[in-house]
Amino acid sequence: MKKVILSLSFLIPLTLWSQDFTPKDSLKYDLEEIIVSAPSVIRKVDKNIYQVSEEIKERSSSAVNLINNLKIPNISVNEVMEKITSSLGTIEIRVNGRTVDISRLKSINVDDIQRIEWIDNPGLRYGTDLGGVVNIIVRNPTTGGSFNIYVSEGLTLLFNNSQTNLTLNQGKSQWQIGGGSNLRGGIELYREYFDSYKLPDGSVLQRTQTPLGGRFDNASIWPYISYNYMNSDTMNLYVGFNYYGGWNQKMRFEGLIDSDFSRAGELIKLTETEKWPRRSSPSINIYFEQKLRKNQTLVFSGSLSYNESKTGRDYSEYDMTNEESIIDIENNIKSQTVGYYIEGNYIKTWKKAGKVTAGFSYNGSNSRSVYIDYDDQEIRQILDKLYFFGEYMMPIKKVTLTAGVGGTLNKNRIKGGKSENSFNFTPRFSANWRLNDFSRWNVTYSNSVVTPSSTQLSPITQEIDGIQIEHGNPDLKSYLSHRLRFSYNYSNNSNLYISPNVFYTHISNPIMKYYSWENDKILRSYSNEGLHNMLGVNLSISYQPIPDWVSLSADVTYYHYHNHGKGFAHTLDSWEESFSFQLYHWNWTLGFDFMNPGATLWGETISRGERFNTLSLSYRWKDWNFTAAMFMPFGRYSQSEKIIAELVNQSTTLRTNIRMPMIEISYNINWGHQKDASRRKLSGRIENNDGAAAAGR
Repeated sequence: MKKVILSLSFLIPLTLWSQDFTPKDSLKYDLEEIIVSAPSVIRKVDKNIYQVSEEIKERSSSAVNLINNLKIPNISVNEVMEKITSSLGTIEIRVNGRTVDISRLKSINVDDIQRIEWIDNPGLRYGTDLGGVVNIIVRNPTTGGSFNIYVSEGLTLLFNNSQTNLTLNQGKSQWQIGGGSNLRGGIELYREYFDSYKLPDGSVLQRTQTPLGGRFDNASIWPYISYNYMNSDTMNLYVGFNYYGGWNQKMRFEGLIDSDFSRAGELIKLTETEKWPRRSSPSINIYFEQKLRKNQTLVFSGSLSYNESKTGRDYSEYDMTNEESIIDIENNIKSQTVGYYIEGNYIKTWKKAGKVTAGFSYNGSNSRSVYIDYDDQEIRQILDKLYFFGEYMMPIKKVTLTAGVGGTLNKNRIKGGKSENSFNFTPRFSANWRLNDFSRWNVTYSNSVVTPSSTQLSPITQEIDGIQIEHGNPDLKSYLSHRLRFSYNYSNNSNLYISPNVFYTHISNPIMKYYSWENDKILRSYSNEGLHNMLGVNLSISYQPIPDWVSLSADVTYYHYHNHGKGFAHTLDSWEESFSFQLYHWNWTLGFDFMNPGATLWGETISRGERFNTLSLSYRWKDWNFTAAMFMPFGRYSQSEKIIAELVNQSTTLRTNIRMPMIEISYNINWGHQKDASRRKLSGRIENNDGAAAAGR
């Protein structure tokens, strides 16, 4: 790809190098601690604030595209698959402080976006397990309204993303109504599969699958309506109703099996289908914020949801020579889950003495899963999680110290089975040293509590194939994940940003799979044993060699894993790379994005996510944006998983040969007077709301 970049750079007239490239939107901000002159970024202790210029808005078709155009270090954006990821860990997407799904971002009018906050060192009020938070601040007009629509469609197959939104403002009130859909039809997938099993007598059974084909289908919609009342800057009330519906979602694979036990001339056809024929989830979210005197704020948030789904997996082996069925397995599960969430925060800020934040959250769910193909056996799980915390941020000259502690009380009950109760403290400490206007050092220690899922606790035995079975372990316990991170940020306040990071994770007694012989089958189950260690070294760079013309960003991470558990010990070294290039001017944008995820080791499973690249050309004309794109112009899309246990060795790689041309069209229009800004600081997050999952390979 280096040759492509160089050739594009030579397209730029040499006379440009003599121009003054001082950014047009260079601003000067008083940060209380220090005054920084920067083109568009304000660097705070725990976050970077990206002021969104009109130039960036003019070449952005949606909020997702705008985040990609900002080239925020440590963030990778996949607009086609609608994903935003970070090398720092799990990230959360928020709009005015309220957690949203990335699919909702494309319904935001980019003209209403004021700034993007990248919180790369989240405090305890965001929970204990996040690597970062992307908070999009959108202004809340007092009059007028806006309408936007976005459509993306593959030209060679059904691959459609669509969204629309209507906003009406009147005085202190704002109404929004809209929705979106994802439609996928007949996308070809190929699964390259190999497995081997160590038999009780010490011999090894090996099987290789030659792919015959496969397909992926998906259909989902999510309408919503919301009301927002804001009384100047003192009170804010938000109520939103959302619905998610999915149907005919499935992945199907076919192949021929070549086995050590195959007879001469025997042809065995394998067919495996993972399916989600029905998903339905209505929810309501409520938010209230009241500002008090002396820089005090009270914030409350709550949500209630109901999730109903049917999931399943079909597995069959068919002797094509004798035209007879060898194995025919069906695992179908119906689940209903009620989730409820409430959260409250108190925030007090002093101009020189720092900030105190204290709060609580209660997260509960009641789920019922019926295993249709196993005599309608039923599992009921009740999960209660109470979290409370207090945190204080104190500036001392060029150093800012943040210290806090949280407490997490978990109660996990299986009806008719055991109840698991646990209480854990979750302390957090962070030291931030601002060396000068350009450099910032940070060290942070935190930990988080991980609870077992419904699938991991389920005692129902499910068949996987002719060799394997699976059931959970009702005796599983919650565990703590400890994380230590060192980071350095450098910016020349013009066109270069460099951020190296080193992070280390240690977990004792994590929940991991183990394999054992039970009668004539290999059993897959779970246990709390051993440890998990991960060391990561990351370098993230964002550079504009020619401001207002060319921008580059790159993110490289090295991972070293060491795991040991019930009868195993493994290590893994892997690399992860992402790269982005943009050439833009005169309302045109030419972009290329590449992502090669690193392999991860958990227990005896090595996983690698989606490897992809995209090439796009966009043009902004008045209120319209037109984009022509190619998904996977180079190489092949793939993701993989490998099991390296003593009894089971499996290697699975999913591929597709598509090089999909796409077109995207968006239209955004505002009318009336636009002013004011509404910020929501909390959002309800309901956990473990999916019920049990059908067992599969």
